[in-house]
Amino acid sequence: MKYLIESSVAVPEFRGRAWNTVYPFASMAVGESILVEHGKSESVVRAAQGFAKRHRGWKFTCRKDGGGMRVWCVQKPAKCDELPLRLVNRLGNW
Repeated sequence: MKYLIESSVAVPEFRGRAWNTVYPFASMAVGESILVEHGKSESVVRAAQGFAKRHRGWKFTCRKDGGGMRVWCVQKPAKCDELPLRLVNRLGNW
């Protein structure tokens, strides 16, 4: 099989993975929390675990609070400027 070698084709922009940015984890300071309604409790717990796993230095804790789930930021990296720019840009209104 023969392949055609081309030099005029631009490399498409990397869009990265579509990580969940529904919750404002990257904007939270240590001690701050968010309250999520009861129907989405499991979702926010998994999202916080996933965020902490993908972003070294972040830790969250989750507890039931009234009719929902509250998530606290308990640790964040010393250098928060190390967050990927694509993540910071997706935060939007947070």
